[in-house]
Amino acid sequence: MQKGLSDHIFYFIQVINRRKWLFVLVILLVLAYTAFQAYTTTPLFMSQTRIVSPPNPMLIPVKQDPQAAYLNYLNRGAHFQNEIEYVTRDEFCKRIFPKLPQGTKDYILSQSTDSTVYVMGSLRVEHAENGDVLVLTSVTPNANACADIANAASDEYLLSVVERYRATRELVSSEVELNMIPKIEEKLNAAKEERLRFLNSLGFQNIKETSNATTIKWSSMAGKVFDLEQKLRDANTRKNTVASLSPLEDNYLQIAYAIEGKDSEVIKKLASDRKNHVLDLELLQKRYKDKAPPIKNVKDKIGIIDQALVREIQNYLVNLDQEMGIVKAQLAENTKWRDDLEKEVNDINQKLINLDGLEQEIKILESQYAYYKGVGSEAGISSQANTPVVRIIQKASAAAAPFKPDIKLMFLIGSIVALTIGIGLCFLLENFDSSIRYPEELEKVFGSIIVGVIPLLKVKQKQRKPIIIQKSDSNAFEALRKLRTEINFYMNKTSYNVFSVLSSSPLEGKTTVALNIAYALSLDGKSVLLIDADLRRPTLYQIGVKDPSDALMAYLKGQVGVQGMITPTIYDNVYLIASKNYFSDSPEILSSDKFKQIIDYGRQNFDVVIVDTPPLLSLTDGGIVAKITDASFIIVRESYTKRAYVYSVQRHLNNLNINLAGIVLNCVKESRSYYYYYYYYTYYYNRYYSKYYSLEGARDDVESEVISKKDDSEPPIIIT
Repeated sequence: MQKGLSDHIFYFIQVINRRKWLFVLVILLVLAYTAFQAYTTTPLFMSQTRIVSPPNPMLIPVKQDPQAAYLNYLNRGAHFQNEIEYVTRDEFCKRIFPKLPQGTKDYILSQSTDSTVYVMGSLRVEHAENGDVLVLTSVTPNANACADIANAASDEYLLSVVERYRATRELVSSEVELNMIPKIEEKLNAAKEERLRFLNSLGFQNIKETSNATTIKWSSMAGKVFDLEQKLRDANTRKNTVASLSPLEDNYLQIAYAIEGKDSEVIKKLASDRKNHVLDLELLQKRYKDKAPPIKNVKDKIGIIDQALVREIQNYLVNLDQEMGIVKAQLAENTKWRDDLEKEVNDINQKLINLDGLEQEIKILESQYAYYKGVGSEAGISSQANTPVVRIIQKASAAAAPFKPDIKLMFLIGSIVALTIGIGLCFLLENFDSSIRYPEELEKVFGSIIVGVIPLLKVKQKQRKPIIIQKSDSNAFEALRKLRTEINFYMNKTSYNVFSVLSSSPLEGKTTVALNIAYALSLDGKSVLLIDADLRRPTLYQIGVKDPSDALMAYLKGQVGVQGMITPTIYDNVYLIASKNYFSDSPEILSSDKFKQIIDYGRQNFDVVIVDTPPLLSLTDGGIVAKITDASFIIVRESYTKRAYVYSVQRHLNNLNINLAGIVLNCVKESRSYYYYYYYYTYYYNRYYSKYYSLEGARDDVESEVISKKDDSEPPIIIT
C-alpha cells in the first residue's frame, strides 16, 4: 500500500514537473488577477450604533387596525420590523442629511447628486439577536462619513421616537378615543353570550371531537361501500365470463379459471378427466371401428363427465346469483348509512364554521379592548414624561481599516483557485498527450521489463552521425553500464548472444543505442560484432572505421566470404559489418541464406552480435531480421513515440512470435530520470530480479543512483 502511494506521488510530481511552466504561468496569472482585484477595488468602511428600543404601544399609530396594533405590541419581532421599515423610509433619510457635518455633506455631494439616495444606500438597520437592541450600520468608502451618517441616523431615530410617542399620547388622551373602551366591552360581552347560547343549543361542549369521530365513522362506512361495490363488480364479471363461454371441450378449462373457490377445482378436475378420455378415444378410433365396445365405453364416460360439468356450472351460476343478491342488499344498507353520516358531518362542519366566526369576532373585540385599555393606561402613566425608554448604548466611530476587501482572504482563495486550475490543466493536457511517457504503460503493453533508461543529452544540430558515449563519469555512461548489466544477466540466463535492436519509427535513437550497447559490452572484454541491417539508410559504415569499404556488396556478389567482410573498428573488441550503398531489394537480401550465414558466423565466432534494423512500422526489414536473431530489444523514445505506434509494434511482434529481451527507454529528460531510476533500479530489482539471479554484488552495481550532474562539455548523442 505504501509502495502504491509512493508511485502515485511520483506520478503526480512528474506530471507537474513536465508542465511546470504552464503550472507556474497559471498560478502567476491567477495571483496577478487577484492582486489587481484586491488593490483596485474601492475599500469600504463600516460603523455601527446600537439603540435600546423596547416594544411600546405608544409607537404604533392609534388609527391603524386595533388587532394588528395590539399584536405588534405583544410580538417583539413585529415591533422591530415596524421600526426597521420606519428608519429606511425616504422621509427619515431626508432628515439625516441636514444634520451631518459640513465635510461629510461635501463628500456625499461629490459622490452623488441625490443625497437622500446616497444616505439610504449606505444605511442598514437590523434587530440584534439578543435583547431589545436596534443596530444601525453605515457602509461607505469614507471612514469619517460612515461614522457621521450612523451617529446622525441614531440621533434622528431618538427624535422620531419622541415625536411618535407624543402624537400617539395626544390622540389616546382625547375623550373620543377613551370612550371606545366601554363600547368595545359591551360588544365583547354580547359576543360571549351568543357563543354560550350556541354551545348550549348543540348539547355538547367539544364539537370538534364529535366532528372528528363522525368523520372517522363516515370514512369507515365509505370504505365498506367501496369494497361491496368492488365485490359486486367482480361477481358480475365472473358471471358474464361464464355465460359468454359455451360448454365445449375447449372452454371447460377457461370456465374453471374464471370461477373461484371449490367449484373451480371440481370443474378443473372434470375437465382434465374429460381431456384424458378424449385422448384415449382418439387412440382407440385408430385401432377399432366406431361401434367397438372399447370406443363405446369411453364415449359413455365422456358423456357422463359432460353432464357433470353442465350441472356444476349451473349450480355455480345459481349460487353466484344468490351471493350477488346478498351483496346488493348489504350495499344498499351501507350506502344509506354512509349518506346519513355524510349529512351529519356536513351539519357539524357548518356549526363549526359558525362557532369559528363567533370565536374570531370575540378575539378581535378582545384585541381592540386590550389595545385601547393598554394605550390609555400608558398615556395616563406617562402624562408627566416627555420621552419613552429609548437610549443609545453605542456611538459610531471612524473605522481604522476597511472591512472590504479582505486582502488576506482574497489571496488565500486565489491561491487555492490557482493551484486547482494549474493542476487540472496539467492533468488535462497529460490525458490529451498521445506519446509514451511512463514505464508502467510500456511494461503493461509489451509484457516485458524496461532494461535501460538513456538520458537525453544536447545535440549539435548539424551533426547527424551517431557517436559513442565515452565520458565515464556522465549520467549517460552510467545508464549504459546499467543496460550492459541487464544484457549480461539476460545472456547468462538464456545463453542467447545475437540481438536485434528495433524501434517503431525513425528518430527514436535506435542506431545510437545499438552502437553504444556494442561499445559498453566491449569494455567487459567481450568480442562484439555490430551489423548494420538498415540497408536502405546505412549509417554505421562511418563510425570508427578509418577506410570505409563496401564489403557487404562484395560478399553478396561472392567476391569475399563472411570473414573477409568483417571490418575492425578503432574501438577494441568491436567489429563491424556495414555497407555505404543503398539497397532497394533489402527484404530479399535480409531473408536470403547469405545473410543468415552472416548471423550464424557471428553467433559462433563472437561473444555478442548486435544487429541494427530499420523501423518496424515503416519497412518489413526489421521483422525479417528479428525472426532470425535470438532476441530483440525495443527502443522507445520518451515523449516522442506515439502510443498507437507502441500498440502496433506489440501486435506486430506477437504476430511474428518475436522473442523480446527487454525495452530501452531513450532520450529521457534529466528532470524525469530520477523517477525511472527510482522505479526500476530499487523497487523493480527487489521485486523481480531476486527471483531469478543470485549473483553476489551484482545488485549493488544495478541499484546505484545517478547523483552526478551532466556537464555541458559532455559529448552529445545524435538521435538517428
